[in-house]
Amino acid sequence: MGRAMASAMIPPPHAPEFLASCGWRGAAILPLALMSGVALQALIEQQQRQAEQSTLDLARALATAVDTELRLTVSSLQSLALTDPIGSANAADLQQAHQFARRVLASRPEWMAYTS
Repeated sequence: MGRAMASAMIPPPHAPEFLASCGWRGAAILPLALMSGVALQALIEQQQRQAEQSTLDLARALATAVDTELRLTVSSLQSLALTDPIGSANAADLQQAHQFARRVLASRPEWMAYTS
């Protein structure tokens, strides 16, 4: 039994050829693996650039929307400030100013949260 075990441990004569062919296969696969790694890295970088660009585009769109909303609000408030009846002590003029303010408020439904 000891002799059978020893003969099982000795590789057959064609083993060096097999090991050598594995080395060639490994050497053939190595450039493919390296190129796959490079391609994967390039893909990751491209996706990061796309994410950054879309985030920047979203930030610009939000800034434009906020700027537009602020301009509309300032314009509406300036039109209210320029009405003559606001500075008057006459009740009829104040009633007219109140009606004008209500019309402006109706044109800006988002202001409804600020009314009582």
